Amino acid sequence: MVESNRRVVGPVRVLGLLYAAVIAIVTVFDLAVGEPIGTELLPSRLFGIAGALLAVWLSRFDKVVRYGQAVLAVCFVLLHAGLYLSVDYYPDYVITAVPLFLMALAMNLVLPALIFRIAVPIAAVATFFYAQRMTAFMPGVTYTIPVFYLAAAVLVLMVGAYASERGRRSAWAAARALAREKARSEALLLNVLPPSIAERMNAGERLIADTHETATILFADIVGFTPLSRTMDPSSLVALLDRVFTDFDAIADRYDLEKIKTIGDSYMVAAGTPVERPIEPQRVCLAALDMRTALGAIVRELGASLEMRIGIHCGPVVAGVIGQRKFIYDIWGDTVNTASRMESTAPPGEIQVTEAVASRLRGRFEFTPRGEIEVKGLGRMPAFLLGAPIAGIDDTAA
Repeated sequence: MVESNRRVVGPVRVLGLLYAAVIAIVTVFDLAVGEPIGTELLPSRLFGIAGALLAVWLSRFDKVVRYGQAVLAVCFVLLHAGLYLSVDYYPDYVITAVPLFLMALAMNLVLPALIFRIAVPIAAVATFFYAQRMTAFMPGVTYTIPVFYLAAAVLVLMVGAYASERGRRSAWAAARALAREKARSEALLLNVLPPSIAERMNAGERLIADTHETATILFADIVGFTPLSRTMDPSSLVALLDRVFTDFDAIADRYDLEKIKTIGDSYMVAAGTPVERPIEPQRVCLAALDMRTALGAIVRELGASLEMRIGIHCGPVVAGVIGQRKFIYDIWGDTVNTASRMESTAPPGEIQVTEAVASRLRGRFEFTPRGEIEVKGLGRMPAFLLGAPIAGIDDTAA
C-alpha cells in the first residue's frame, strides 16, 4: 500500500496543480469579461485553489504519503461537500456547477489512483447528493437528462477505474515476479561466478578473459576416498563428500579465496583472481592448514581412513568464463598445472609447495625442503612441505 502511494505522488501533484490552474483560469476569465458569477463565486474558488495547493504541498512529507489513501479520501469528501454546499449559496449557477461535479467525480475515480474500494463509495454517495441538488434546483423535466448523463458518466468512470486498478495490480504483480526471478537468477549466478565477474556478465560482457600475474592456486585431494567409495552406499558417500567440501567452502570464505571447482574428490581454490592482493600465498597456506585440520576432525568422528594431499603454487594465470550453458569461471596456465603436480606428488597428509611459494613466505611459516623431485611435464624442481605458521604471524599483513 505504501509503495502504491509513493507511485501516485506525481500524478496527484499534477492533478492538484491542474485543478488549481483550471479554476484560476475560469475565475480570471469571468472577472475579465465582467461576469457577475466571477465576483460571487470568488471566495469559494479561492478556497478551492488554496485547498489544491495545500494538498500538493502536503505530498512532500513521507508521513502524509504513508497514509495517502486516507488523506486523499478526506480531500475528496471535503471537495464533494464543498461543491454540494455551494449550490445552496449560489442556486442560480447550478448549471455551471454540473461540469464541476463531473470534474470532481473524474478526479475521484481515475486520476489520483485512489484504490477502487475507497473511491467507488465516495463517488457513489457524491453522485447521489449531486443528483439531489440538481433535481432540487432544476425543477420539472429539465433535470432528467442532466441527472441521467451524470449517472451514466459516473458509471463509465467506475468501469474505467476498475479496469485501471486491475491493470496496475497485474503490472505490479508481474513486476514483482520479474524482480523475484531476477534476484533468483543473480543468486544462482553468484553461486558459480565471483561477484565482479557476475556483474560484468549482467552488464552484457560475454567474452571475459583476464591475466593475473600473482595468483596462488591450491589443489586438494582426499587420499583413500576411491577405495572407501567401493564400500559405502551412494547416499553415505555423497553425504561424506558434502560435509568435507562444505567445511572447505567455509574455510575458503574465511580467507576470502575463490572456489574454482571440485572434480570428484578433488577441490580447487585460488587467490589473486579475480582480485589481486599482496598476501595471496599466505592466505592460501593458512587455508590449507585449516583444511587438513577440518578433514582430520571428520575422520576422527567417523572413524574413516582418509588423508589429504595438498599442492600450492603461485604465478601468472589466465582466468575467464567459458561456455554458454552451465558456464563456469576457470583458470589456466603453467601455474595451475604446477599446483596440480604439487598435489599429486605430495606425500599423504602433507601440504607441498613450490620454491616460489616458500621464498615468498620464508620467515612466516616453517618449511621442510624435499630437495628436487620429478614433476611430470616439468622435469625436476625443488619442493617444500608446509609446516606450522611461525608464532606472531599476522594473516592480514602484506
